[in-house]
Amino acid sequence: MPEVELKKGIIKANNLLNSSLVDSNFDFVYDNEYTIIFKEKPNTTQQQLLVSGTITDEQGMPLPGLTVYISSTQPNMEQGENGSKTMVRGTVTDFDGKFSIQADKGQFLVITV
Repeated sequence: MPEVELKKGIIKANNLLNSSLVDSNFDFVYDNEYTIIFKEKPNTTQQQLLVSGTITDEQGMPLPGLTVYISSTQPNMEQGENGSKTMVRGTVTDFDGKFSIQADKGQFLVITV
């Protein structure tokens, strides 16, 4: 945390907190008149990717209604773990087998029937 120099006098709490947290990974919000909630700032350096595509069978026919989701861990299919416990967000393929979903770099795309 940065060192904040204070002078004798009055300072508003939000000004003091803003000065104290300027270079940190934390921010704050007032929940009500007497409660201040500290929260971690979102990681703005994380690269968001738009993953989209069309899922088809062996004959090239679209597969509608498949579940497509992003997992924060790599699925281990040998142990029956499909990554659903660490699902971040999901979608379903449309009538033409198309989907579009946001993912962070390093996350895993999982498609289930």
